[in-house]
Amino acid sequence: MLKQSSGTTAIVKALEAIETIDIPKNSPRTIDIFTDRRITTDLLKNANNQSYLIEEIRKRLSILDRANWTIGIWWVKAYIGIYGN
Repeated sequence: MLKQSSGTTAIVKALEAIETIDIPKNSPRTIDIFTDRRITTDLLKNANNQSYLIEEIRKRLSILDRANWTIGIWWVKAYIGIYGN
């Protein structure tokens, strides 16, 4: 069994926080989430992977999509040089 990374858990928590944001419906709803855990982005791309945390991320992304959010989840080699880190 593949152990889920803390990066996967962090993405779930970030999506939970996004769900609580209250902004006007006509405002842009775009957020990018950056992770240095490549395995997380790889697992999300793999439709055959149905582990609990990956499915939780997919579920929350679907909910946010229906609320007109555009969410990007991006892998970065490391957080070095990322503004705001």
